[in-house]
Amino acid sequence: MIFGKRFGGWRSGLGLALVSCGLTALPVAKAQTQAGVYVGYAATRMSDISCLSTSVACSNGTAAVNGTTVSTGHLNPSGVFVGGYYDWRKFGPMTLGFDVRYMDARSNKSAVTSGGGENMVTSNTVLGGVRGSFPTPIHWIRPYIQASVGHTSSNVTEPTCITGGGGTLLCSSTTVTSPVPRQYDSFFTVEGFGGVDIRISSFLSLRAIELGYGNMNRLGNGTSGTTSSVGLSSVGAAVILHLPQR
Repeated sequence: MIFGKRFGGWRSGLGLALVSCGLTALPVAKAQTQAGVYVGYAATRMSDISCLSTSVACSNGTAAVNGTTVSTGHLNPSGVFVGGYYDWRKFGPMTLGFDVRYMDARSNKSAVTSGGGENMVTSNTVLGGVRGSFPTPIHWIRPYIQASVGHTSSNVTEPTCITGGGGTLLCSSTTVTSPVPRQYDSFFTVEGFGGVDIRISSFLSLRAIELGYGNMNRLGNGTSGTTSSVGLSSVGAAVILHLPQR
């Protein structure tokens, strides 16, 4: 009887040990994707732009010449954007995560004339923000929203060699040398995004559409003291490569 009890206890202990080892040896369940990288293309509309110069016309609006009022203009640069995201944790049905991205947008046209030149206006933006994605009854469709802030370097508010309204510019080739050298300004950028990702495979998704809306404000004082807040709206699409959770 004593042997039976001991054997029974030993057998129970062995059983627990085997179960523990078995659980340890079992393959880990397929990890839920929680990170990814993407590359896409977007068209952006920059609106309500005021030129920094009050004596010459700009590519983005008409400067104040002979007492006239500065008019605002718009541009439609487009370009490639790349980025990555990380899904942090779930809060109810929403998965909260983080996103970083870079976009290089360029425009060859003036906002007020048919003139222009290659990459007349360029814009380089780095953004970081918080995102939330949501499940749907169709498991391969996943919408998301995102709020981002960051920095933009652009010459969108600087005068160009296109003149008008009686203004005069001294140019070397297509570069303004007087009265204001054409340069890149720094902007604080705030932008919100919303879109839909469509799952194609375990590692690949298509960002069918992404809409953006925001604003960028010039850092520092302009040469003429005019406002330099630029409205932003965008539409784009991307391909996403998912990275499995470790």
